[in-house]
Amino acid sequence: MTTIQNVATIELSVNESDHRIPFLYDAIKNKKINNIYLFCGSLDFDLTSPYSQSIIDPIGPIGIEDYFLNLIDANGNPFVKNYSFNNNIVSGDQINFEEISFDRILDLNKSHLLYNIGTNFGIRKLLLVIFYQSENFKKFDDEVNGSITFEVPITSTNQDILLKDFVSNNLQGKKIKKIIPGYNQIIPNSFLDLVTTDGKHIQNLPSLLIGNQGTKEFYFDNIEIDVEKSYFRQRGNYTHHMGIIQPEIVNEKFTLTFIF
Repeated sequence: MTTIQNVATIELSVNESDHRIPFLYDAIKNKKINNIYLFCGSLDFDLTSPYSQSIIDPIGPIGIEDYFLNLIDANGNPFVKNYSFNNNIVSGDQINFEEISFDRILDLNKSHLLYNIGTNFGIRKLLLVIFYQSENFKKFDDEVNGSITFEVPITSTNQDILLKDFVSNNLQGKKIKKIIPGYNQIIPNSFLDLVTTDGKHIQNLPSLLIGNQGTKEFYFDNIEIDVEKSYFRQRGNYTHHMGIIQPEIVNEKFTLTFIF
């Protein structure tokens, strides 16, 4: 089980001429880091960055493209050294990623991601997804008090939809424990950018990550969402039809279920 309180999602540019990405990100400075994931594209369909029109690239097999995590805590302890980060990669066709909890404040000047990629790859785009704490977690319980399901009005392949436009005030006062993306044929290339009423930020969380309800358990830290500041970001629709990927299918149904 993984608890989500805040999320920082960062677009990475991976260049074959370099081999190191430092963790110098203001959002996680002096914050306790809970989990880190690498989010990549798929060989079967395109995924697009929530920040730009850049395609998020798929990652090649181990030995062709390798990523290693190195983390040093605020006390100078190198508690993760050259950990094979390929096991923590999330994509549209990779659902068997590992969940590892770190729960430490990092020395951001020394913590980094090392990588080796083949030649002629050019500059590749990936997303680094970091779960972090800004305060202690609330007391956990998985009791379901209720749920509300909303249909998301998708009309474009590149769309930022304010939550208030489809949830109205129905989430006011609700302490959200889970969010379940729902889809039938659609493969959702979408992100949740949520601001809470007490100022926490779940920044561009890939719906594919939390949509994997079969083998992973992701809970939110009883968050109350400010629907005036929160977005569902749609970045392309792709659907299977008789084994063929059909791009830019709009006006399909996509739902979000909020459990409280």
